[in-house]
Amino acid sequence: MKRYAGDYMTAYVGFTSILFIIGPVIFMIVVLTAQVSVATICLSGFCICCSVMWGMILVKYGAYVFSWCELSENEVIIKTWFKKPYIIRYDQCSDIGIGFYIHGVMNSSLGSKHYYIYLSYGRIDESLKSRINHLVSSKTCLKIGYNRKTYEYLLQHLPKSKAISLKADAKKLSLVK
Repeated sequence: MKRYAGDYMTAYVGFTSILFIIGPVIFMIVVLTAQVSVATICLSGFCICCSVMWGMILVKYGAYVFSWCELSENEVIIKTWFKKPYIIRYDQCSDIGIGFYIHGVMNSSLGSKHYYIYLSYGRIDESLKSRINHLVSSKTCLKIGYNRKTYEYLLQHLPKSKAISLKADAKKLSLVK
């Protein structure tokens, strides 16, 4: 089973990031074709700087936004931009569950909840489970945007003890009955 590792919010960030790189370049071309002057050349310089800086940010943090995972019977293969694919094996994970974060307004509880399934070789701190967006995916830890199909797939292929932990978190968060 192949799927995007994020959720719709990270897909939105990926899409707008690409627009922030391409948009200033298009604007620069339009401005320079209309009239070449000192002002338009300075404006073009700012556009290039904007695109380059956003590109550098995307290279550094692109793994968070542009990650795909391939779930198989025994492992998950994670593929990201600018990095070699890595593998997380189900039987080696000591902590598997579901966490969330609230994409809210001004550090309040208003907003939408975003759920992620996490798989980790080490234990995940309880406070991090309610702020799962602070969990950094690495070669020992992975988070996948929650959806019912992925949840059911993992329940079928995880070892029994790990599946119980995943079910317990889903019930606790009222994601399943």
